[in-house]
Amino acid sequence: MDLQIFVDRLLETENLTDALDDAEADWLLNWGVGQVARVTQGCADEDQAGEKVNALMSFMRRANRLAARKASRTPQALQEELAALGEIYLQAFGARRSLVGEELEVIAGELKALPVMDTLARLVKMFA
Repeated sequence: MDLQIFVDRLLETENLTDALDDAEADWLLNWGVGQVARVTQGCADEDQAGEKVNALMSFMRRANRLAARKASRTPQALQEELAALGEIYLQAFGARRSLVGEELEVIAGELKALPVMDTLARLVKMFA
């Protein structure tokens, strides 16, 4: 399977990083490119791999928006976004760390105080 096809698709999709500045966008794209082999590992065919890469891209898109717009979100909205992000991570990577109740509250509060770049890093590490 030619992973470069998936890498190219990821790099050509503008809305994965459209809410970020250049350095933040580069960081998220580099992280995503680095995940392509991981999410496609064990896929039976290109269709299945494509579904996994689509889920990866959905995770990146959602992380992009959450990180960039977190200041304008209510704590409840941030918690809902984090829960949704966990579901998308599950689709891409097949594993998810469960975030519930009070933990979601604490993490949402922490994210509000972090710079965007640190928020992105926290989001990608949070579910791994």
